[in-house]
Amino acid sequence: MSGSPHKLGTIEGTSAFKQVTKKGKIKRAKRLVRNNVENTVSDSPNYDESKFDKSEKKIIKAVKLLEKAGFSKEEIEQMTGAGGYKAAMDWATKKD
Repeated sequence: MSGSPHKLGTIEGTSAFKQVTKKGKIKRAKRLVRNNVENTVSDSPNYDESKFDKSEKKIIKAVKLLEKAGFSKEEIEQMTGAGGYKAAMDWATKKD
């Protein structure tokens, strides 16, 4: 018998574990964007400048998660609010 009996199968050339962790990183980044983009983008309906610093740190954390998940810089900018509040919320609330 060759190989380990505990070896995970592959999905499109990537281990199942990596697929699961990538989805988890995307899900967590979406949650961070959903909860914090309103205080980092000035065109949001509930913009609160007093919460900007804390929200900006959370958005940076979301950017790092998306980088680890393999997204390009341009995609990440659009996902985290560079395209405006509506664009970021559309991505963050979209079901995959």
